[in-house]
Amino acid sequence: MNATQWKGQKAWALKKSTSHKMECHCAKPPAKCGQLAVWGGFVMDWMLALMLVLSGAAALAQSRVDRPDDTRAGQWLTLAPMQTARSRHTATLLEDGSVLVVGGMLPGKRYQPARSHASAELYVPAQDTWIPLPDMEVARLFHTATRLQDGRVLVVGGVADTRSTAVQAELYEPERRQWLIVDSSATQQRVMHAAVLLHDGRVLVMGGAQPQGGRPVALNSAELYDPQQRRWLPAAAMHEARMLHTAIILADGRVLVVGGVTIQGNMEIALSHAEIYDPIQNVWQPAGEMFDSRYMHAATLLEDGAVLVAAGMGTRQSQAQTSRPEIRNTAELYRGASVWDVSGFLLEPRSEHTASLLRDGRVWIVGGGTPVMRVNAPLASVEVYDPVARRWGVGAAMTQERMGHSATVLSDGRLLVVGGESLSGGLSSVEALTLEP
Repeated sequence: MNATQWKGQKAWALKKSTSHKMECHCAKPPAKCGQLAVWGGFVMDWMLALMLVLSGAAALAQSRVDRPDDTRAGQWLTLAPMQTARSRHTATLLEDGSVLVVGGMLPGKRYQPARSHASAELYVPAQDTWIPLPDMEVARLFHTATRLQDGRVLVVGGVADTRSTAVQAELYEPERRQWLIVDSSATQQRVMHAAVLLHDGRVLVMGGAQPQGGRPVALNSAELYDPQQRRWLPAAAMHEARMLHTAIILADGRVLVVGGVTIQGNMEIALSHAEIYDPIQNVWQPAGEMFDSRYMHAATLLEDGAVLVAAGMGTRQSQAQTSRPEIRNTAELYRGASVWDVSGFLLEPRSEHTASLLRDGRVWIVGGGTPVMRVNAPLASVEVYDPVARRWGVGAAMTQERMGHSATVLSDGRLLVVGGESLSGGLSSVEALTLEP
């Protein structure tokens, strides 16, 4: 599909939907169609918990990477594994160069709830070692972790067990290597939300979902954590309720929120709308509309101030004028002033991948899941976006297929990739990408 066809499809879709949204009416089991699955009240696993793919699926996914025209760059090195297998966790670079890995999920058996972790561990790059840390007070997955200006890490929300979300936020203190409960009197239960550190040191937490009657309900609420006052403050609500969205702090201090999914009744509605939060005025303003609706995507701030939004889940219109979920390979750029541009196509559609801006100025898209035999199969492949040439290329594949992993740019410039899921289940394996000189 070229850019002209893509725009044509978008224009057609907008004529069919005055709300500019794409709805999912899939009646198949969640693991088959890609809808959010809810087990035990409030655990979401999509296609990933099934992992009942034939061994041939792994070979097929890998064969897509080993192409004759592969222009590889970078080298992967296997590092010491974590002590606990986990996916959908958080990994935060600390001031001393170590990496704090918190919570996450260990998949359960088919149609059974996954278990969330309360465990935490610390990776020390210089020694290539993992140090066990005290457990958090609450087990969490689909939470957020934000490093504050004083070096502490604020962990908010997430799934606490099979029936509820975590209410209390926690602070990790690196010097004492201990956890402290944050006053939660003003916080709202939320999972699959987003959080960013503002230029004034406060943390903006926005969107996500909370259980209501045993089902998830998307939120448009936002709140601020003030480390100086050690309390939560209300913030203006977003125009659109959304979860599984991305939030990026822009160079001018404003926050760009992109895409996501909302739920109305039994339908998932993928969003193409974006909006911007002004922390000085405490207001949200529209930021235009992407060419594609998407969630479980990746957004990256480029050196020139533009934001690259790549791949993810979305919905497409069928000939029967119903919507079906799909994994996207499209990419677009936000250039400010509500302007969106098409920015090429990835070689492979993927969701639950990571996107990292490395010291060469390029964005490295790592892993994720791609459709193989109607199942979301994890990838080892890597794709590289060059902002100057506005072109996609292929990087060296990882040693392990993975999705739902984390990627952290270390102080020495390497890209640390931790955990995730393979076809056989949760991973404790770790590897790092080093760019070729």
